[in-house]
Amino acid sequence: MSQRKKETRTKIQLGGLLVKSSLPSSLDIIPGDDLELDPSLKLSAAIILGALLDLKKSLEDDPSLKSYWYALGKKAMADKNNLFKLTDNQKENKNV
Repeated sequence: MSQRKKETRTKIQLGGLLVKSSLPSSLDIIPGDDLELDPSLKLSAAIILGALLDLKKSLEDDPSLKSYWYALGKKAMADKNNLFKLTDNQKENKNV
């Protein structure tokens, strides 16, 4: 497998983890939205990036957070019902 394909696979997997966290749905982002082209979603994209940067800083400041986050993540990965779900309001706004 080429390096480019490996990097693409990793990015897709990371995106899947982000979706599984339900963070996008909390910001009214649904699959198929274009975060670069849709002006109304640029704010949501900036919020996600800011949160991830803050998360990175928190981990640098307190490496012990890894074990806590591991436990949360392990539980969420085992929960098959913790999938990206649209609220009724999101469905109406996006005509899904």
